[in-house]
Amino acid sequence: MRSELKPRKPSPRLIKKLTDLANAILDAIDEDKNEDCTLLLLEFAASSGTSGYDRDYFKFLHAHSSVEELVQIASRGAPPDSPDLEGPEAIEIIGLILDDAWPETDYYLKLLENEFPHASITDLIFWPHKDMDRHGIYEEIQTREAIWQAGGDSAIDNYVRELCQSVLSNPDSPISRQYWAQSTLSSLEKKPAPPMSARPEAKTETDAPAESQPFGFHSSRMKPN
Repeated sequence: MRSELKPRKPSPRLIKKLTDLANAILDAIDEDKNEDCTLLLLEFAASSGTSGYDRDYFKFLHAHSSVEELVQIASRGAPPDSPDLEGPEAIEIIGLILDDAWPETDYYLKLLENEFPHASITDLIFWPHKDMDRHGIYEEIQTREAIWQAGGDSAIDNYVRELCQSVLSNPDSPISRQYWAQSTLSSLEKKPAPPMSARPEAKTETDAPAESQPFGFHSSRMKPN
């Protein structure tokens, strides 16, 4: 894997700084104080190189994590927005996640999501519709990205819906897989119709054929966000 794709190795000094900032933020949003913590949040983001850790995140932090876990994850930094992953790199990253690369798991998941925004990476790795190794997961990712290119969000939804129905129709499907299928179908039923901007543009005669496009084109250059 290229060095620019790897997470940062945080120094003890950075760990301490982020820990102090996280505790200061938690102290500021304490119900008895309810102080403004905007500057502290900005400093946490700037020091960690991450985003998304807002006031609400810290408000409910102890319901799902801890300061120690947060700092270990945030201190790894944010992955590139457009990593342009080669196939072997993607397979290696999937393998690291499967082998439990904590505290770098979140980093690697986001890296894959940045490259393949239409493949439901987290579900595919942790709640797969069938048994797959890292190579099988990569092939499934490619399949889903190709389906999105051809038909947009509705095509992906229909594909995933068929996978869910296949799982539920198999009496030997594990309980965890059935739960995934039921919850996913429920989410799809509540999902509004995608806006036109969420659908790929129709191809013209001047468009390059799919097989001539470089690897990663469909994800890193077409992801909506």
